[in-house]
Amino acid sequence: MGLVYFLIVSALCRSAAMKPDEEKAILNKHNMYRELHGCPPLTLVESYSKDCMEYAKGKSWG
Repeated sequence: MGLVYFLIVSALCRSAAMKPDEEKAILNKHNMYRELHGCPPLTLVESYSKDCMEYAKGKSWG
């Protein structure tokens, strides 16, 4: 579920015109916490981000 949440947040951020260096900074911070818990790092996959963007657009948040 955490991965899905991360991908949706990433897609929503992308829709807010987030710059690639900002995306990378968020991913690095997220991976820092994953490392603290012994989890492998995540990488940003463009095709997944696009799919999550479409998913997020179809949801009602709040």
